Formats: sequence, structure tokens, C-alpha cells
Amino acid sequence: MKKHFYIVFIFSWFFANSQNKVIDSLLQKIKTQKEDSNKVKSLNRISYKFRENDNKKALEFGQEAYNLATKLKYTEGIWYACNNIAIAEKFLGKIEEAIKWNQKALDFAEKNNMSVEKGHSYNNLALLMSRSENYKKAEEYYALSLAEYKKVNYIEGYFSIYNNTGGLFYNQEEYIKAYRNFKEGYRVASEQKDSANIAQILNNLGNVLYYLDKKDSSYLCYEKSFFIAKRHASKREIVNSGANYAYMLYEAKNFDKSEKLYFELLIIVNELNDKYEKSSVFSYLSTLYFDWGKYKLAYLYKDSAQKIDKELLSQENIKSINNLTAIYENEKKELQISNLSKDNEVKGEKIKRGNIYKVVFALGFIFITVFAIYLIYSLREKEKARKLIDIQKVMVEEKQKEILDSIHYAKRIQNAHLPNETMIKKNIERLKNK
Repeated sequence: MKKHFYIVFIFSWFFANSQNKVIDSLLQKIKTQKEDSNKVKSLNRISYKFRENDNKKALEFGQEAYNLATKLKYTEGIWYACNNIAIAEKFLGKIEEAIKWNQKALDFAEKNNMSVEKGHSYNNLALLMSRSENYKKAEEYYALSLAEYKKVNYIEGYFSIYNNTGGLFYNQEEYIKAYRNFKEGYRVASEQKDSANIAQILNNLGNVLYYLDKKDSSYLCYEKSFFIAKRHASKREIVNSGANYAYMLYEAKNFDKSEKLYFELLIIVNELNDKYEKSSVFSYLSTLYFDWGKYKLAYLYKDSAQKIDKELLSQENIKSINNLTAIYENEKKELQISNLSKDNEVKGEKIKRGNIYKVVFALGFIFITVFAIYLIYSLREKEKARKLIDIQKVMVEEKQKEILDSIHYAKRIQNAHLPNETMIKKNIERLKNK
């Protein structure tokens, strides 16, 4: 039996159903809006709306909201943009990217003391970890999320954590732990008198009780969930509860009532244009008619279900190819950016080396120029010194000549006034003879 199960993913502050006219209205609105926080809100809302039918556009507008909110330093807008980008990446099958953006949202919420948003981020990360089958980490994040909600008494968050933690244990077939968490979720929903949440949690309790082999209790939960959902929940929630309730009626051999309910669900499924659920209902009807002995009808509904499955498989293959192509293009772009960065690094190194060479050359040129100037200056100074020495030499020689000439002149005068040596000797001899 395919069990219809509820989980609560905290998407954004906008929870209205996506409609094309709403998107068109918002797209027109942002054309005239100023670059302020109101435009960030509009961009985030468009991103959230597009996740229903065009996740690439959801990603595009989420990133635009993030860029503008970052520019404006608009705290709340940044967190919701990160959250919306994570949602788009998740639905595009890029779980690692979704985790990265949820972590970014968490880091931002921690930095700005946003307890409720921290709780949402932990909850979303836990769901992604659960999807990656990292159950231990998912359980840790759910506990952290609940702790953040309790800090500010955010009771609305309690339900989602108890419900999602129950789902985590349910997926691991730890049904007792799952039951305890669902019971806590039911208590919170009942205290808040939130009928839609009560319908959800009763459906999940029905699933757990079914596998705990408490079929009567399971049947009562499904029945109550379905009738509450019909009055207070969305069409999709009615289908989820109703499918489980119809199956329990089939198991109880209440074929008439089960058939009637399946046809009621088919009307809603057609309104939702959900081919997956339509195929599921056709398959259940085929099984019902076979056990009821209506083999022709069983064959017709089985054939119809198989035709839808083939169509969905073809669409799924196309979607998978498109997703793989998108991933390939993204990785190719990242590789090109990486290669461009490497080329820029190489060019940068070349430029750097070229600049070094230029600096070395310039310094060398300056050194040579200075040395040449110094050498020329030195040679000129030496030449000046040599010429000065020559002049001084000439001056000394001239001075020496003048001195010698004076001496010679004085000697000539002296010689002219003094008697000569022969006369002096004669006079000395004459004096001795006397």
C-alpha cells in the first residue's frame, strides 16, 4: 500500500496557492517598484510562486532578491532569499546546492539573532539530510530547530518539528518513536485548534498504527483525518487522507464505500491536474475491482494506470535529461569560470613577472645612469685637479725662477761692492809683513 504522508517544509512567509495571474501581477509590479525592501519582498514572492511550475525562474528571482537585499542590507529579505534559492535548488535536484544555501540562511540568522528563522533553517536542513538518508544529522537538526522555537515560544514551529521528526523515525521503521512524536504533534495542533494540522497528524498517526498492526485505530485516524480535511484542509491534503481511508475501506471489504470515495478523489485529482495521483487512484480501483470480481473494470483501470505511468516515465526521463543538462551546463560554466580564473592567474603571474622585469630594468638603468654621471663627474673633477696641479706647478716654477733671479741679482750687487778675493788675500799678506 502506498502510504500518503505529510511533512512540513518551511518555504517562505508566503503560503498562498500559486496562480499565473498572481505571478503576472507581481511581474508587472516590480517593473515600477523602487530598489527598496518592498521590491525584495515582491522578488521573493515571485520566486516562491514559480517553484510550483518553473524552478529555474524560481532560482533566478531568488538570486535577484538576494542580490538586492544584500545591497540594501535588508536582513529579513536576505534570509528569505537564501531560503527560496534553497527550495529551487532542491526541486531542481541539486541537494548539495540546497544544503549550501540553507546553511547560508542559517549562518545569517545566527549572526542576526533571528531565532524563528534559525529554527526554520534547521528544520529545512534536517529535511534535506533525511532525504540524503543522513538520519543522524537530520535528528540533530530537528532537535536544534525545536530548541530555537522554544527560546521564543514559537508554538507554530513545534508542530512541524514533532511531525517531521515522526516522519524521520517512520522512514527508518522505528514506529514507536514515530508514534510518540506524532502524538506530541497532535497535542500541539489540538491546543492550537488548528484543524488542518490535526488532519495531517491524524493521517500520519494512521500510517504508524497500520504498521504497528493496530488496524482498527488506524482506520479511525484515517476516517477522522479525511472528514476534517474535507472541511478545513487543501484539496491535496484531502486526497492524501482520502486515499488512505479508501484503502482501509477496501481492506475491510467495504467495496461500495471504497469505490465511491475513490471516484470522489478522482474529481479532486483532475482539478489538481496531478497525473501521479490519478495513476495511483486508477491502480487502487483496479485492485478493488479485481477482488470484487469485476475483472473487466479491473483490466480497464489497470490499463489506464499503465498508460499514465508510461507518459509520466517519458516526462520524467525528459525532466531528468533537462536536469542533467542543467547540471552539466552549470558545471561547465563553473569549469569555464575556474579555467578563466586560472588563465587570469597565469596572466597575472606573467604581468607580475613583466612588472618585476620592468622594475629591475628601470633600477638597472637608473644605476647605470647614476654610475655614468658619477664617472663623468669624477673624470671632470680629476681633469680639473690635474689642470690645477699643472697651473700650480707652473706658478711654483715661476716663483722659484723669480727667487733664483733675485738671489743672482743680489749676488751680483754684493760682488760689485765687495773687493775681489785676490785683493783681499794681498792686503792680508801685506798686513802680516808689517
